[in-house]
Amino acid sequence: EDWLFVIGLPDTAQGSSGKREVDAFKNLEPPPTVLAGDVARILLMQMIPALLEEDAEAFGAAMTGLDLKFGEHWREVQGGLFSSPVIEEGVEFLLETGALGAGQSSWGPAFYGLVQGEGRAEDVRSQLEGFLNEGGKSGTAFVAHAQNEGAEVTVTE
Repeated sequence: EDWLFVIGLPDTAQGSSGKREVDAFKNLEPPPTVLAGDVARILLMQMIPALLEEDAEAFGAAMTGLDLKFGEHWREVQGGLFSSPVIEEGVEFLLETGALGAGQSSWGPAFYGLVQGEGRAEDVRSQLEGFLNEGGKSGTAFVAHAQNEGAEVTVTE
């Protein structure tokens, strides 16, 4: 399992969560049927086949596509395609640095990029840490492994 996620966490205002997130969803227009169709096509024809074929590049492209579709739908609520300019710049930075796909986590402020291999992940993490701490910005970056197993339920008596 050499698919890793490089996570960027800028020191910016947190995106919607808790009650604010619930209220944002209540005020959001229902997704148009075309969005539902686009999401279904990406999931069924790109993302799932990429997982089954262990094709990280295709999975990353599908992941980015989904994130952009959702960002477009949430544009009015979050003030743009991403919830802040630093997240938008961070996603672009990850893609330019060689991430196979990238996006914003929920409403932010975290954003992520998919990479292959520990060495590559550390290289991208280091570059992202530099990006997050230049020009008056501050933040941190770290590497996370995917959880490739389903939930486990333990019953004790």
